[in-house]
Amino acid sequence: MNKKINTDFFLKVSTGKNLYNLDSNNFKCYLLNESTGSIITNTNPFSEVVGDVDNITATLTSDVEGVLKINLDDINGLLDGNVIQIDSSFYYIKEVNGNEITLLSPCDLHAASSTVTLVGNTGIYKVLNNIDTVGDYTAFISNAEINMQNHSCSLSVIEFAESDLTDQLTNLNDEIVRSSFI
Repeated sequence: MNKKINTDFFLKVSTGKNLYNLDSNNFKCYLLNESTGSIITNTNPFSEVVGDVDNITATLTSDVEGVLKINLDDINGLLDGNVIQIDSSFYYIKEVNGNEITLLSPCDLHAASSTVTLVGNTGIYKVLNNIDTVGDYTAFISNAEINMQNHSCSLSVIEFAESDLTDQLTNLNDEIVRSSFI
């Protein structure tokens, strides 16, 4: 019989695409217990990992359409991996070089006066999971809306009593102290 435990943890998945503000109800997560074959269906909602915004804005220096590289009047703190909004469109910044940014996907038509605003979106989504039995698991995450088919990862849940850890650290510390005086 497997040892019962109770541990919470987050699983994260990146869409790998220029996708933000997705409907979290379209993500599905399942945990397969490798030893028993039982499947745990996660009913917790996914949420997008959102970073700090800090009111960073800039302005386009020329009209743009269908290009990956755009120039701004001032980078103003924008970094690789940020997500920006221009008019009503969102873009992932692949690279910042001087006042030029390279986008992950070509941009729509935007006028030179358009404001570029940093938004907190990342395109990375997370879900809270709970495992109540020691063992090896495979987690599967999918999202039919964006044609994401079962991204998987393996994890092992082991029992480790805090008192055992304290004893091991005390013994290790004793060994270090003893060896430093030899």
